[in-house]
Amino acid sequence: MCFCSLEEYAVEDGPPMSAWYQGPIEEPPTAVRVPDLPKPTSIRLLDIMESQDGIIRCSMRVVDLEDENLDYAAIPYTWGNPITVYEEPMPDLTGITFPEHAEQLPFTHRTSPIGPKHEVLYMVDSAKLHYYSRHTHVPHEKLRWQERTHQEIEVDGILIHAEENLLLFFEALLELREEMLEDPCGNKVDRVMGLPIWVDALCINQADLAERATQVQLMGRIYKSAHVVFAWVGKDDRLSVLAHSAVDMILDFDATRLHATDSSYPKQEEVTLSPIPGLTVVHWFALFALFQRLWFRRAWVAQEAVFAKNIVMVCGPTLYSMDFILAVIAFLEATGLDHELCQLGQNFLTNRPVSDQTQLWEKLTSFSSPEPNIKAELQVKPRDAVSFILGYHHIRARLGLCNAGMPMVYLQDDKVVDSSANKARWNVHIPETVYLSDHTVEKVFNEEFGMTGIRFHRRPLRLLSILSNFRDLEATDPRDKIFAFLNLAEDDLGLAPNYYADAREVFTQAAKAMIRKRLALARLSVLSHVQDASDTRIQGLPSWVPDFSARLGRTPFDEGGDDDRFRAGVGEDMREDMMEDTIVCITETTLSRTVNAIKVDDVIASTDLDGDPVVQILKLALKSPADYPIKPMAWWMDNGNRILRFRAVTRVEALWRTLIADNLTEMDDDYGSLDSRDGLGTGFSNWILTDILEASDLFVEWIKLVSNHWARELISNSFCTRMALWSAMYDNRRLSDKLEVLCLREILADQTAKIEQETEADGPQMLSAFLPTAQHIREAFHRPPISESEQQKDPIGGKYKRPSMQRLTPLERRKVRNFEKHMRKATEGRRLFMTESGLFGLGSKSLGQDSNSKDEVWILMGARVPFILRKVEGNRYMIVGEAYVHGIMYGEGYGYYAEWKGVEEITLV
Repeated sequence: MCFCSLEEYAVEDGPPMSAWYQGPIEEPPTAVRVPDLPKPTSIRLLDIMESQDGIIRCSMRVVDLEDENLDYAAIPYTWGNPITVYEEPMPDLTGITFPEHAEQLPFTHRTSPIGPKHEVLYMVDSAKLHYYSRHTHVPHEKLRWQERTHQEIEVDGILIHAEENLLLFFEALLELREEMLEDPCGNKVDRVMGLPIWVDALCINQADLAERATQVQLMGRIYKSAHVVFAWVGKDDRLSVLAHSAVDMILDFDATRLHATDSSYPKQEEVTLSPIPGLTVVHWFALFALFQRLWFRRAWVAQEAVFAKNIVMVCGPTLYSMDFILAVIAFLEATGLDHELCQLGQNFLTNRPVSDQTQLWEKLTSFSSPEPNIKAELQVKPRDAVSFILGYHHIRARLGLCNAGMPMVYLQDDKVVDSSANKARWNVHIPETVYLSDHTVEKVFNEEFGMTGIRFHRRPLRLLSILSNFRDLEATDPRDKIFAFLNLAEDDLGLAPNYYADAREVFTQAAKAMIRKRLALARLSVLSHVQDASDTRIQGLPSWVPDFSARLGRTPFDEGGDDDRFRAGVGEDMREDMMEDTIVCITETTLSRTVNAIKVDDVIASTDLDGDPVVQILKLALKSPADYPIKPMAWWMDNGNRILRFRAVTRVEALWRTLIADNLTEMDDDYGSLDSRDGLGTGFSNWILTDILEASDLFVEWIKLVSNHWARELISNSFCTRMALWSAMYDNRRLSDKLEVLCLREILADQTAKIEQETEADGPQMLSAFLPTAQHIREAFHRPPISESEQQKDPIGGKYKRPSMQRLTPLERRKVRNFEKHMRKATEGRRLFMTESGLFGLGSKSLGQDSNSKDEVWILMGARVPFILRKVEGNRYMIVGEAYVHGIMYGEGYGYYAEWKGVEEITLV
């Protein structure tokens, strides 16, 4: 037997294969005789025959993609071990007691220094205790993709070395075949399991650079033509087995929830991590660990998954249609549980607090230490899998490969769910949905019926929109963050893979092509994809060219499609000659770009929202004028038409609309929708209320326990500060100095006075609308908390979070969670800021971090959203990032600021 390898090896300036996290091969493979490819459309396929004496035996054949009867499966997988969460047995805890040995217990939490002498507290984290009482293994993050190991495989009688992860798939495939043979109902699936397979590492001659380049060009067609695509996410382990159970229970719950007709079913209840039958903290973490696998983060996987007619996720010997995985992700995203799941997993692996009790104590740090806590971060970002699966569905729909609606889960034949039944007990229906921003509308006269109808035409899918969906996927070669998606784009930018150009040149040429191709009214969309400076990987790029290899960590306000929701610098009333001259010049030598622009204001204050968001937000808001300085516009539905109207807003309304990036369309007398003005405004109000209630419950608890302790003073300060901030916003005050925090007796007196005012005025004043009323707070204080047994049913949020939410009505709770979901999407990866005149906005993470430079808000002609710029010298500026600024998003700022400050010609460098 001769030993050789068909694996990829490093070739300088050559086109790499579709790999992610590929490690170097120490020795290049020796040449292997493989069947020649006689035609440009020829490919090789492998027949996996058997495993004998520990060696998997295969045969190889050549086929042609032009063959109409061709039937095969394709395998997208990751090079190296895709698992990132591993477990170790819990250490022996014999003789270990709390609090004497608190640091040795895996379920305890050590707070940051919070005492006057930097004291810390140890406490039991109820969520972790719940986890370890059911699962006696301690998880940790470790990336082993670089530990590339190879094993032998026999192809046509010749032993070669193949990557271990690929061989694990072959073993799983053979195991599945054996299971299907024993299943009398598995004939159809068994036939699919027996199909020959195409896998890039073995079916392409890696030593032939010309063949590699040709086959890469065919990959889109290869995956389109495959009968089935097996997405190999890796072998099974303890956590993945639990994750499969979690998937089953979520699908059961979603299907049951959708079709519940029993009047006792809580249709208006919010969904949290706790009430889904059978799911424990262990199941949720296991699901998180499954989605942390590297398959969900590989850039080249995107086109492989998008083009697949039928894609099946394979994890060990377990199969799931990708429609089921999409349904699970869609359920999590719709309910806001995606954020809670990611936070749960990240907190577990980085030793942060998991339960609401320990998280509430971490909030107190801001009242004792001016220095922000440095939090550990995961190497693999938790939200990437959610973004990838949703992006995969969106791009498929945009290409017309599937319906655009989100999946709906049904039980097969409406039968009662049987947990022992096969997974085929579910049906997933993806409804046909038309998004107007993705289509042009043509009026068509039908002569037969004598009436005019409309016809929808799908708009071409733009490369920038694809990059927006898949920006945070990873590629070993940074250039593949462009090249991996070119086959999906339909806007004909004239770009082609060129591995002889460096990443700086590739990204610059891509940015230029996207600017030149866009319509004049939105040429600068690509600027919204500029990363935060701290995340830059490729040095030497102009500030207006995105480093596409860097994580964006947020959803751009302008995603690069045809959605015209924002029009800050592309308003219809802007002068046509100005829009035509949006791009004044491109200087190739300095890579600068000159644009027409209007300066709006200077940023004078900003805050992140990671620590104690309610306190941070209200403190910043109270620095602004009591009256919002500009009259904004808002979207309205008027007789079926979507129009812009001016709407005067209070400071409170401007604040919460900023926090959700004004993601709503108003309707006259619309009070039923969660996404209405009333629904989102009420959600904001009750979000503040529940935060006050959590602080109140902690305060009441410690009053009963201790009489004189620094912790009690800290807790009292937390509660009183929240009440003082609420009172100042309620009274429409502006604070230029330090906030005056009243004592408890004064706070109660202030609240009583406000209740009397509300009674006399028959309700709160207009300026305090969308804030909790004094009466509402008083009533919530006196509602009985939930019982301890009920708290124990929710180890994650049962101590303070759930009791505070239970004091609201079911509909009010849903409004709170809906507001939180919108706010998280808008504020993720951003800071809240205020300008000198009092405008509220959301901007880059690096906002206000350079003490030597001023951050300025500008409207750029040809950009849908405003931008934060920093002056370099003269009229030369660098881009800090895109922004949302309430009051100038719909073109209002052009008429107001152009007449006041004029239009300037500035150069972006």
